[in-house]
Amino acid sequence: MRAFPTMTIQQILDPVVQQVSQLAIFHEESEAGRSIPDITLPVQGVCTAVGNLVKVGQDTANSSSDEKFKAEMGVALEIVKESSENLNQAAQMLKEGSTSLEARNKLIDGTKGILTGTSDLLISYDESEVKKIVRACNNIKDYIPNAAVIACQEDYQTFTTSVKSVSTNILIRVKARADDLLIELNRQLLQRSSDNIEDAESSLASVLKAIVDNNQDVEPLQKSRDSFVEIFREELEEIIRILMLPFSQDHDASKDRTSQSTSLCNDFERLRELLINSKSDRKDYRDKLVQDATSKITDISKRCDGETQTEMTNNCNLLTTQNQNLKDNTSKDPSEIQATKAEMVGAINNTEKVIQKQLAKQIAETFTDPESVIQELQNPEILQDRQKTESKCAEFADLSESLASTAEDVATFGGNNLNVEQAEEIRSASNKLRKVAPEVVNAVMASSSNTENESIKQFSDSIANNWKDTARSLSKFVDGAIDSHALMAASEEAAEKSANELSEAIENSQPQAITMNASNFAKHAVRVNTIAKREIDNSEDPSFSSKIEENRAALEKDTVDMVTCANDFAAETTNQEAKDKLNVKKELVRSGVHNVSSSLADALGGGIQEATNKMHELEVASVVENVKQPEIRIAEEKVVQEVPQEVPQQIAELDLLIPEYITNPIAEAARSLHRETSRYADDDNDIIATASKAAGLMGTMSKIVEDGNEITRKEIIQTAKDIAKVSDLFAKHVQEIANKCSDKRMKENLRLLLQRLPTISTQLKVVATVKATAVASGDEKSSREANEALITNATNLMDTIKEAVNAAKAASIKIRTDSGHKIEWRRNPKPRFY
Repeated sequence: MRAFPTMTIQQILDPVVQQVSQLAIFHEESEAGRSIPDITLPVQGVCTAVGNLVKVGQDTANSSSDEKFKAEMGVALEIVKESSENLNQAAQMLKEGSTSLEARNKLIDGTKGILTGTSDLLISYDESEVKKIVRACNNIKDYIPNAAVIACQEDYQTFTTSVKSVSTNILIRVKARADDLLIELNRQLLQRSSDNIEDAESSLASVLKAIVDNNQDVEPLQKSRDSFVEIFREELEEIIRILMLPFSQDHDASKDRTSQSTSLCNDFERLRELLINSKSDRKDYRDKLVQDATSKITDISKRCDGETQTEMTNNCNLLTTQNQNLKDNTSKDPSEIQATKAEMVGAINNTEKVIQKQLAKQIAETFTDPESVIQELQNPEILQDRQKTESKCAEFADLSESLASTAEDVATFGGNNLNVEQAEEIRSASNKLRKVAPEVVNAVMASSSNTENESIKQFSDSIANNWKDTARSLSKFVDGAIDSHALMAASEEAAEKSANELSEAIENSQPQAITMNASNFAKHAVRVNTIAKREIDNSEDPSFSSKIEENRAALEKDTVDMVTCANDFAAETTNQEAKDKLNVKKELVRSGVHNVSSSLADALGGGIQEATNKMHELEVASVVENVKQPEIRIAEEKVVQEVPQEVPQQIAELDLLIPEYITNPIAEAARSLHRETSRYADDDNDIIATASKAAGLMGTMSKIVEDGNEITRKEIIQTAKDIAKVSDLFAKHVQEIANKCSDKRMKENLRLLLQRLPTISTQLKVVATVKATAVASGDEKSSREANEALITNATNLMDTIKEAVNAAKAASIKIRTDSGHKIEWRRNPKPRFY
């Protein structure tokens, strides 16, 4: 059974599933010889509901010219009609008191057919509607290359009007489709491609106008025109790809785009989990994780200084060597194995810290003032000098590449602040920056040859603003993906270096060096201010903002004054008064940078990364035998309390629910979530309590997958319903944290996580009902397919809940103590790491 892609289908199927699941339970009771109530009314309700769908499906098929769709819809319609007939006949026979095999078979065949047939009908209809959008996309994709022949004003008006009208209509339909999609990443990709098409359409119109209005030296403009045509077509192809994903074999295929460059942090988390979880230490999987991680570490180390590169290389060698030692350990000495694993986890933790520091340093150096070069390219004095223009264009191209590659490093190697959606935002913005940069150069070169042409100037300004907007977005995404403490520390270090260089220039009375170094120092100070401003904007806590704003405003003023003093002294280096003023302002800016950095660190507290590092320290200790557990505190606020207590009964419960012989992915996912929840006491913490219940219920689901024929249909269906209920309750408790959390980024991350839960829960209920009917009818093929779908949905649910637990824990730190909300994260002294 295929996964359903939209909220609309989910809303239609959900009540059908509720009714059908009850019919499946009635069938089981009739098999046991128990009397069942009159099912005429519920059967009529089901048949009436699907009857309306059949009519819509039939009308759509009759009016369609798509033979594939007509054939698929025909099969689905036939299944639904036949199933409705079977259900009606079964209801009548059972009402008359018959408990014959025929009545039971009609009941179960009708139950199973209604569900699968209705699902197939809805998905076929949905696919036909999507194909209409795809055809419109293909039509404009084929029309866009006509831009190459536009040479006069009349053609320009006809072409741009047509493109504007058709693309606007398509984007309205695409955005409506995006709003209905259940997978957040697919929705995000569609929305971003739609925005990129709007930009490409506007830029294409602008460059065509410049070409039409200009009669000489249009080669750079023609290059830009061709590039925007290609960008337009590529984005249309991306929209088509995403639109058709739900009807491919892998509904989550959008993740292929990100899985190729999975965050190193994710690799580390999986590897750490594997090393700590001795019960499921899969050697082949561990080998792959070590290989992937060391490859990525080696890649990023190439862009580091010698000392950092050596440290990272040593960590890679340790991971590889100790992994081989685990494979070669024939003695199976537990203490030796645990010590080896502890070394590997320690190497992972150390590498994470080094990489975070390195990434912060790269960002501090690269994203200091990306707009200054492009502003110079718009300077008329530079544009009139061909040699200077070419030199600045080369400098701009290098900067663009450096920004894009640094951002991609963040997306690939980013830390615990980074989720899949954020990584995709960074990659998309990096890709766009790379595509726009050459068009900025083309526009500038055209402007240099035609400085009086207004159309070319408008195009040049337009594409420059496009680049600036993209660079600002990229800077914002990158800043949000890196730990604020690390980023601010690196920015302060870069500012200090610039301050020292300025001091040297002042002492040597070097006018050019004074101006240049004062400018560099000012850029770093502005960067520090920008980071602080973003953190202020990200917070809904007035007390947080007030701690930073005074120092930030003072730094902003002193920076402007320092640049003015630097220019004054550079103009007259023998003026002692000007020199003294500059030195005073320079020190004010230096201390201002430090004050802003300190006040931000103060306001942020320990931060997520510090909390994560402490968690990892605990994990290292946990894998070493007989090591005393340290007391760990995630936060200092009273809103989160962590004190050791006796190990509660919940830790052992899951072992009773999942026998050791069950090792399917659902069991592993349930154990993984249980390990996470067992770190904390579940009294006074509803999030931990409900997450633990979800893990326990998934233990039951793992047994259903392992030996489903021995489980009653009622238990299969009820387990899925119970999981959905607990999932809803869990979401409610996490939402309370999100509502009170003062950090907007954390709040948005929680929103995205919680958004997944209802979808996965509903899919789980649908698949569980299909599994129950397949078991009842003896359909082994459908039962196997249902098992595969159960595994996918169950593991996704466990992973999402586990991720939400960690996100809620971090968000709890950002709840104001006067909010009235209190949740305790009390450590168990001996958390379960197996």
